Amino acid sequence: MRQPDRVQRGDIGETAVELFFKQLGWGPLSTSSQDLGTDLLIQLRTEELVDLGLLLGAQVKTGSSWFEESGTVDGREGWWYRESSMSHADYWSNHHVPHILILQSEDCTTIRVWAVLDQKTIKATGQGFKVFVPADQRLDRSFLRRWIELAEKARESLVLEGSRWSFSVAELPETEWARHALIVPRLVAPHPNKGLSAPINWAEAIATCAEARTDRWDYFAAQFESVPSPTEAASSDDPHWRFAASVHQWITQGTAERLRDFDVKGTSRSLRAARAVCLAAAEIDNHRFDAALEALAAEADDEDVSLDQAWLNVHHARILAETGQPEAALELLDRTNLLMAGLANNVTVSAIRSAVLWSMFELTDRGDSDLSKVVAAMDTAAGWWRNQSVARGLEDAAERNFEAWGRDQSVRFTDSHIAHNELFSAALTARLAGDHSSWRSSLGLLAMVDLSSQRGSGAQIRDGLDALRNAGGDSQLRLALSKIRGEGPLDELAAFMLTIRPQTITRSTWRADLAALNLAGSYCSAEPAQELINFLLLGLETPSLLAGRFAAIDPSHKIVDSLWGMRDHLDNSHAHRIIAFALSLGPESNQLLQYPLSTLLDAVDPQIIAENEAALTAKANDENLPGWLRHIFATHAPTARDVLGQSLIKGDLGALQGIGRIERLTAVEATAVVDKCRTAFAGFKRSHNGIDGHVLDMSRLCASIAIYGPESDAWQVLVEFLCDSDAYSAPKRAACKIIAENPEQLPAEHREHLERALWTMIEDTRPDPSVTLYPEIGGAFQELLLALLHPSHPRRKALEGALLTGSKKARSDAADHYARLPGSEPILLALARDATYEVAERAMFGLAKLVARSDEVDDTYIDALTAFAKADGENGAYRVLSGLEMGVLRENLLGLVAGIQEHPSAGVRLRAKDLIESFRLQHDESRATTEGQGVMSAQC
Repeated sequence: MRQPDRVQRGDIGETAVELFFKQLGWGPLSTSSQDLGTDLLIQLRTEELVDLGLLLGAQVKTGSSWFEESGTVDGREGWWYRESSMSHADYWSNHHVPHILILQSEDCTTIRVWAVLDQKTIKATGQGFKVFVPADQRLDRSFLRRWIELAEKARESLVLEGSRWSFSVAELPETEWARHALIVPRLVAPHPNKGLSAPINWAEAIATCAEARTDRWDYFAAQFESVPSPTEAASSDDPHWRFAASVHQWITQGTAERLRDFDVKGTSRSLRAARAVCLAAAEIDNHRFDAALEALAAEADDEDVSLDQAWLNVHHARILAETGQPEAALELLDRTNLLMAGLANNVTVSAIRSAVLWSMFELTDRGDSDLSKVVAAMDTAAGWWRNQSVARGLEDAAERNFEAWGRDQSVRFTDSHIAHNELFSAALTARLAGDHSSWRSSLGLLAMVDLSSQRGSGAQIRDGLDALRNAGGDSQLRLALSKIRGEGPLDELAAFMLTIRPQTITRSTWRADLAALNLAGSYCSAEPAQELINFLLLGLETPSLLAGRFAAIDPSHKIVDSLWGMRDHLDNSHAHRIIAFALSLGPESNQLLQYPLSTLLDAVDPQIIAENEAALTAKANDENLPGWLRHIFATHAPTARDVLGQSLIKGDLGALQGIGRIERLTAVEATAVVDKCRTAFAGFKRSHNGIDGHVLDMSRLCASIAIYGPESDAWQVLVEFLCDSDAYSAPKRAACKIIAENPEQLPAEHREHLERALWTMIEDTRPDPSVTLYPEIGGAFQELLLALLHPSHPRRKALEGALLTGSKKARSDAADHYARLPGSEPILLALARDATYEVAERAMFGLAKLVARSDEVDDTYIDALTAFAKADGENGAYRVLSGLEMGVLRENLLGLVAGIQEHPSAGVRLRAKDLIESFRLQHDESRATTEGQGVMSAQC
């Protein structure tokens, strides 16, 4: 008998495909004797030949006839495979094992392509079906992961509805308990409404800790003899209860002592893995990254294909990424993703898998990532339950804020802070699952709720700041630090700054760390400050060394910003390195450096700047450099002053920052700037139905030129703008304030016209949309009018009353007004007690200025200034110093300033020291002059 060609071809084709999968290390099994649409069932394995427990079906078609009908779908070329019956289509679509179709040429090598067989790819034609097989989807090992994913998705999903009430952890093998209790405690912990009718086991005790409800463990321990208290559990003969006690200590006290001392001998792999994950997290809390890696490595087994190993891996990878080793982290995550493909699904498997995929997504080029796969993986039961905790926590925080706003006097019968507990639990469980992104999100919310609700004090404030830092919330941390720096407690601020060291700056925290150094660098102690400055300068000089730590983002402008914040700690060696960095910048430099670099160079010792003047001048004159960079060099090289002048004449107001003081403008430059102001003022029109945006406050600029600059038509342009009833009010504020401080400079020919206009504008109460771009006008019109009117004018009292009873901006203007009137100390002292801190601080400044300008001052006001300066926070000290600098430091004020020299802020201390040295210098000069006059008298 003769073998049919098609049968022979089929056997050869199946054998060739079977050989291909064997070469992958997989296990293909032929089913040709039972062919119903599956030629091969393929057992999938890892690269280490560990079976994944997954199957893939393959239908193989060999021969040139299968390539006769070419086609194009979505721009991809390929071939159409057709069958005249739907039987195979239904078989493949409904099979619990996913299938692929393989087409190959007769030689089994020239063409070899494949396609998925499912409901999406199988197209009914009315006379059977067709499947498109892309030509670029060749049968090779590059699709290995894709085939594993197909098999992985075919697993049956879990049904979780109602599980919180009906589920019992006892239904699981005990090896699963610890992981479930830590990652999905909502599922394990006894439901609150079930009462205390039955004792809890050790896993349920851990779950109460992970839910931040440790009081429930105490309740069960008091009710049942079989349930040990946390203290009793620590010395239990059962290692599971000892582990529960270790978790309790870590969560409630923040210490890892029991976790470190936990004896793992004789315990299960699952319990050892759970302990390693918790210990690693606790070590990271103390910035001991090496110890965290050691804890995870101690339980790792690269030959093990289990969820415990995947759990250890995702935490190991996160530490690698955080400490500047993203490539190693990504490699480990990639292996872990493959490892998990063969694991039977449950809520902890999906939680850890989602953490793996999201971590991979964060560490790779997102444009090349399959976002749909990542988003789908993140939609897990564990994620839903965490989101419920977040929602409940935010709901409680909203209720508390509303009650505070409504001045609720109700008495709470529990001191439990639901918002804190729920957000803490959400953050903890996300962290233990390895979901770093969700952990940071929940941690940031927890910190904001704790800090804004003023929950506790001292160490709790420090913990809140550290939580914002770990969450990577740089903008939120700036707000918190600004408030605490201004109002205290400064001891906690200084303690928090000690946690920022080169070794603690990670991939997630670096933005927040640099923001903290920029804002509160003066609170770093001397030795850590030097260490940090050298680290930051290294990041500028050799970016590649720290690239992994900074998430491959150019951080140079933020580093320069942070160095400026630490300017009080810079020494000459640092200054030379800063200038060397500036001089190394070329045409492609990041323009975000413009402002921070200019301000940092302002903080460098002028002598060192002078030593480099020739190099700075050469750079300023280099036309290959961008204008902003040339301006910076010209700013610090007097011999390159023409570079700034030429830019200014051409209309580039950015050059003003380099020139610095208005008095340094030439007449031609001043005229050019005034022309820019005139153009800007034309945009501040109601009739234009909008405001042209300007970075500079143009009315402030024009007023400064009018008062301090060379002769120009600035007064004419400015007064026309101020008197223009069609111009918005808010952009006029700065000019009004400056003229009010210098009323004698206003030319007589403009005085009467401006006074009339001010009366009209005060009466004009139309809404002013310009407040979105500029500060509201406040009481600036009244303040200026008071400065222009005669002291006996009958309407002065009404204007002063409007200031004192107006908005917070108007009351601040009242403080400025009274600071110019001798004898107004009582009013300023009253304003310094205003409930609005902006008003109070302005009044402190005004009182200090008035005191420094008065020949005789009652001790009451000096005592008040002393109290303001000594108050926790630095706002009072800075306002008092700023005011005293506006007058004369007399003998009776020396004790006040000397006391400020003990302030926690290095910047405040230096400023107080400079003020005292200035006083002593003036005193010595005055004494020398007096003695010289005495000698002359004697000779006469």
